[in-house]
Amino acid sequence: MTAAELVDQLLALGPAIDLDLAEQRDLTSGQLGWLLLALRFLIRSLQDDYRDTEAALARQLRETGAESLALPGAGIFTLHRKVKRTRWQIGELTRAIAARISDEPATFYDTDTGEQLPHAQVVANVVARVRATCAISAGKVTGMREIGLQVDEFCDVDMQGYVVQLPELGDGWTKGDT
Repeated sequence: MTAAELVDQLLALGPAIDLDLAEQRDLTSGQLGWLLLALRFLIRSLQDDYRDTEAALARQLRETGAESLALPGAGIFTLHRKVKRTRWQIGELTRAIAARISDEPATFYDTDTGEQLPHAQVVANVVARVRATCAISAGKVTGMREIGLQVDEFCDVDMQGYVVQLPELGDGWTKGDT
C-alpha cells in the first residue's frame, strides 16, 4: 500500500464509523460495552500511530535542517523543540520564591500609603505571587474539605453527566458474545 492510499483510507475512516445515536439506542448494554471497548482500542492504536508518525516527520525535518513543512491544501507544519521538565525540587523552589517575594515591599505594605497591610492581605499577596510563578490551576478537593472549605464556592460546577470506567485490556483481546 502506498502512502497516498493509506492517507485516503484513513481520511475515509472517520465518516465510515460515524455512529448514529439513534442506531445505538437499539443496541443492548452488552453490545454498547463491546462497541466502547472496540472504539477505545482503535483510539489507542491510532494514538500510537500518530506519535510514531509525528516522531518520524520531526526526525526528517531535523535531518534536513528544515524548520517547517508547507503542505498544499493542509497548511504549514512547524517544528518546535519539546522540553520535558521533571522531578521539580519543590522545597527549594518554594523557598526561592518566598525569598524573592519577601524582598518586595508591596507584599507587606500599601504602595500608596506605606502602611503595613493586614495579615490576611499579606498572605493573599504571597499566594498570588506563588500562583504567578508556579503551576497551580485548581484547588485540591480533599485538602479544601479538610480545612472546612465548601469546594463549589470557589469554582464553576458543570455536571456533565456520567462516564463509564472500562476494564483494562491486554494486547490481543478478543470479542466475546454480543
